[in-house]
Parts: sequence; structure tokens; C-alpha cells
Amino acid sequence: MQNTCFNHHQRIRHIVASYGLTGDDPAPFDDYLTNLMQAFPEPLIELAIVETLVQQWLRVPLLRGIEFLETAHQVLQGWDSVVESRLTPSYFEMITGLDPAPIFKALEALIQDCSSAAEGMARAIVPTPTTEMP
Repeated sequence: MQNTCFNHHQRIRHIVASYGLTGDDPAPFDDYLTNLMQAFPEPLIELAIVETLVQQWLRVPLLRGIEFLETAHQVLQGWDSVVESRLTPSYFEMITGLDPAPIFKALEALIQDCSSAAEGMARAIVPTPTTEMP
């Protein structure tokens, strides 16, 4: 049974721990992750981490540490005005073991906030159709 009471910070930590993403030196990783959490909405960070996992899926060994976060940061920066995710809620759940509803609901709320803010650019979720996950 899934625990949907996780806040986004806990959910991010769960994904990081599940895949051992901190690498050999957790202190710089934690500092970088903290900086990302201050600069971007946590639901976007969570989605970017999972998107980065999918992008790196076939890489052996899996990218970890600061290099992993730098790649996730590039994904976040690429979503300047449009969030393009290849992940469906079911893929997200399969990869993370977490309920996808909080992420996708939060993203929809961010879209509404951005579109109603005078200075904010409207964001959109544009799922990129895929037939299978790598």
C-alpha cells in the first residue's frame, strides 16, 4: 500500500535513497539538492529526477552524485516555459513506487498559478507519446 502522506521533500529523498543517487560523497549532493529545492518547485524537482533516471536507464553504471543532479538541473532548466514529460502517472508510479497523484496535481496547480500571475509565463504539461519505456 502506498503512503500518500509524504510531502514532496520526503518523496524526493525516497527516490534518491531508493536508487542510491547520492553517490560516494553525500554532503555535496545534499547541498546541491537543497539549492535546487530553493530555486525550483519541489514537484518539478521530483519529476526531473525521475525523468533523469529514465534518460540514464541504460547507462552502466547509473549516473550518481553531483553529475546526476547536474543532469536533472539541465532538465529543469529545459522546462523554462513548457514542462515536457515522457512519464505517464503509471510509469511514474512503477519507477518510484509512489502515488503519482500529488505530482501531477501539483503540476496542474503550478500551471494555473503561472498562468494567473502577471509576470509568470504559463507552463503546460506536454506528454511526449512513447510506446515503451527504455
